[in-house]
Amino acid sequence: MLRAFVLHARRRRELIVPTPRYNVLFLCTGNSARSIMAEAILNQKGRSAFTAYSAGSHPGGRVRPEALKQITAARLSTAGLRSRFAVAKGKRPPRRDAGAASVSANEGAYLQAE
Repeated sequence: MLRAFVLHARRRRELIVPTPRYNVLFLCTGNSARSIMAEAILNQKGRSAFTAYSAGSHPGGRVRPEALKQITAARLSTAGLRSRFAVAKGKRPPRRDAGAASVSANEGAYLQAE
């Protein structure tokens, strides 16, 4: 398929290179505000090149209402935002190309060991 695409592009004297997509994980302790907001921002502002996810090492089980209010005020989508564990039992996480973490000093060692 890619070969046919390149041959077709050569005939037209132009080379069209597909834009790469990157998966990014924002990780924090409770996954209830900061990482949720980062996920919403990157999914909107970087939607052409990024797919953002967020998770927590000890998620609180719900997204803080203040965070949802700020996301809505910024005219970003809240669809699909929820507090979740960094790795769900029995499920393989999506391939990540980058990650960002905001955790306490005690959890830093735990996360590096994973």
